Amino acid sequence: MSKTVLITGANRGLGLKLAQSFSDSGYNLILHCRKDGVFLRLRFPAADVIMGDLRSPLLLKKLAVSNVDVLINNAGVRIADNIDNIAPEQIREMLDVNLTAPMILAKLLWPTLVSRKGMIVNIGSLAGQSGGPGESVYAATKAGLAAFSETLQYDATMAGVRVVNISLGAMRTDMTADRRDRVKFIDPAEVAKFIVLVCNQKHKSIRTSSYELKRGLY
Repeated sequence: MSKTVLITGANRGLGLKLAQSFSDSGYNLILHCRKDGVFLRLRFPAADVIMGDLRSPLLLKKLAVSNVDVLINNAGVRIADNIDNIAPEQIREMLDVNLTAPMILAKLLWPTLVSRKGMIVNIGSLAGQSGGPGESVYAATKAGLAAFSETLQYDATMAGVRVVNISLGAMRTDMTADRRDRVKFIDPAEVAKFIVLVCNQKHKSIRTSSYELKRGLY
């Protein structure tokens, strides 16, 4: 029986590459996007596409369907600005999308993931370890996501659920469109294929909880 993956933020960047890679690997797709739902339905006709803002409790409940084997918390917001310039609503948006939504989705889907011996993949960032200028809030959300992933291991291991945090370096996505050296950044298609491999791994006596993917060119 084919497994089902739920990917948030699947309409562009890494999310779109993840959707393609999991589709190529035979997974059923549940794809979340805030917009561009028509595009996703045309690209993946067999997928269940759900549109909406991850800050909405109703949307989070709608995403928590009963047949999910793999939850990939990919959607993210990065607003780069100094703390004296960034608006309070921008701080709340990054916290809600990058950290609160993944935790609530994990909570809502937990019974399903336990029953199906499923998996949670949280897409983090190396900024959570050492953020750059203008990244104080964004880095804090990714540091929190990494802490949540690691601490959740205590519940997950006993329940037979895998939880993995993927900390990424700079990728060639819309978030880095203004960077002069982005040609040297990580290819999101390569990251997506790596994540599919991680999800398909089978181990008897070992548990992997985190990976750091750094760019190979400087």
